[in-house]
Amino acid sequence: MRILMLLECDFPPDVRVENEATALIDLGHQVNVLCYSRKKDFRHYENINGIGVYRFFLPNLTYKLSALSLTIPAYFNFWRNEIKNHLVTQDYDAIHVHDLPLTKVAIEISKKNNLRLVADFHENRPEIMKMYKHVNSGLGRFLISTKQWKDYQKWCIGQLKHLILVTNEAQKYYEQHYGAKKETIKVVPNFVNTDILSNLNTVVVPEHLKNKFVALYIGDTGKRRGTETILRCAEKLKDRTDIHFVVIGTSNEQAELEAESARLNLKNLELTGFIPFADSLPYFKAARVGLCPLKRNVHHDTTYANKIFQYMAAGLPIVVSDCPSQANVVVASNCGLIHKSEDFEEMARHILFLRSNHAAYESMSNNAREAALTKYNLNVMKKALEEAYSSLD
Repeated sequence: MRILMLLECDFPPDVRVENEATALIDLGHQVNVLCYSRKKDFRHYENINGIGVYRFFLPNLTYKLSALSLTIPAYFNFWRNEIKNHLVTQDYDAIHVHDLPLTKVAIEISKKNNLRLVADFHENRPEIMKMYKHVNSGLGRFLISTKQWKDYQKWCIGQLKHLILVTNEAQKYYEQHYGAKKETIKVVPNFVNTDILSNLNTVVVPEHLKNKFVALYIGDTGKRRGTETILRCAEKLKDRTDIHFVVIGTSNEQAELEAESARLNLKNLELTGFIPFADSLPYFKAARVGLCPLKRNVHHDTTYANKIFQYMAAGLPIVVSDCPSQANVVVASNCGLIHKSEDFEEMARHILFLRSNHAAYESMSNNAREAALTKYNLNVMKKALEEAYSSLD
């Protein structure tokens, strides 16, 4: 089957999209990704590990209008035109649209061109929009309606025969709150390639982290991800010179985090900013604990970040907030500890416990690695995708 994936960002580095595309290729399908770039020096086409990547330039104004697509359709129209032009030269059997916004466009084009359609919601967009800074400030407060996006999501779900979600918790939520039919949903978890992280023997620990008990966070550093909780925890433990926090990643709130860290004079906290994943491996080798302190909301309660499986593959016990999806992983595998969302003092107690209780630490570390190798890996994701695509009619 020839599959066209629609993606609302440049590619790479979307890990979920790459993993899914690779899995589908391994299953014998051909996969192309159509995405935009906001860089003027982008490459229109390249082959990345067997994935055909086609890009077009997205003007800044059109990009900014994307949040208003339900009232000002310029962004949708732009995509319609780009997909139409792409289909002139390429033939497909199916469209695989990533995330909610382009789903309406994908529905229209799939019907017009008699293509099968799979919608893949990585997140509950209307709920996560409630936390976006541009939705809650300036003109965004008046122009962007999360209720309108929720109604749009409900309409899209009613049109879909094939919907991919990330967790079982998300499936239950969509069935209860959006009327999604169980038979239309396939759960394809956000699992990761464990090969790189399960063998760090040749990786060298950074000199300044040797003999430190390192608590690692990697990913988007937006405050909704709980990064402020990490800062407060680091402040709480600032007198423990043997404990060090490393936060890898960036966001539009990175400067605020850096300013707050400086204000608190946190010598035990390292904010690296974005670094390529390959360059993060020395930090994984140095780490003793993986952190994922997501703030509670409907979206975070029904999903999980792939970082927790990266930690587990590296043999790190995980300390997570009590968002149900990720908490359920910890409980099922006995691979870490759970703290109340935004409770930095409980996070600190968990880190101190793991620092001082060798037997408990080793047990959780072994459980984490074993679960990553046997349950939370790309083979499981591939099987779920195979089931999803075998059901296409």
